[in-house]
Amino acid sequence: MDFHRNEGGRKKQREVFVEQLKMAVKAGKPVVIHGRGADKEVFEVLKETLPAEHKIHYHSYSGTASLALELAEHFANLYFGISGLVTYTPSDLTSVVKEIPFDRILIETDSPYLRPSCNWNVDRKDPRTNSPGMGIVIADAIAKLREISLDDVLMQARENVTEIYGI
Repeated sequence: MDFHRNEGGRKKQREVFVEQLKMAVKAGKPVVIHGRGADKEVFEVLKETLPAEHKIHYHSYSGTASLALELAEHFANLYFGISGLVTYTPSDLTSVVKEIPFDRILIETDSPYLRPSCNWNVDRKDPRTNSPGMGIVIADAIAKLREISLDDVLMQARENVTEIYGI
């Protein structure tokens, strides 16, 4: 659900979201959540619709740390996609990254959007471009916030991807 753009209206978004969740449960597939500006409503729908053990990837999570902890407590297989937003100052994701379980973090770039705040340029024509190659910048930000090595973040992120997607 995306309440930032609110295309189709909230009621219709909720209806379609519920149907998509039901299809994922029936197919036994993980769900990828886009909950821009709708974090509390997404949590309500997830609780109403999904079994607590269902695999969930919360794409580009940007909610509060307290909500993230509630989500993680309720859904044992919910993973949080951490994007380039974590490199911005100030960032609400700072407390999220520090507080959520380490074995629930996924690294995302959301390219070409949400470019990390850094001095790297990956496109000579447009230095504002984001790409999958920027994932290392996000991983490094996570490592610094959690005061652990970059290698530890990369290894855990790989384990997390394997756990949720089986790859």
